[in-house]
Amino acid sequence: MAFLAMTSAQAFGQEKDLLTAEYSKCIEQSGGTDPGMLDCMGAEAERQDKRLNDAYKKLMNELKPERRKELQEAQRCGSSTLRRTAISILIQTEEPQPS
Repeated sequence: MAFLAMTSAQAFGQEKDLLTAEYSKCIEQSGGTDPGMLDCMGAEAERQDKRLNDAYKKLMNELKPERRKELQEAQRCGSSTLRRTAISILIQTEEPQPS
């Protein structure tokens, strides 16, 4: 699913903001071959999944209890695309609690 997010970002010209330098370097070194490019995409999907999980954990620690519950419910959705969209929306709209 991270691949879908990456390709959506590319369609909107945001790939430089979202994709890692490792991905760009890997694609350049792939020689334009499908297997090489697929390996790059798989590795980038793993990096992006880690990035998403880290952001989720950080956000859960900053949210008010009622918003934390909403985020947990969104995270439990059956569709990972829906779940990631919901998490993304919450990340963009939530004001962190003062420490």
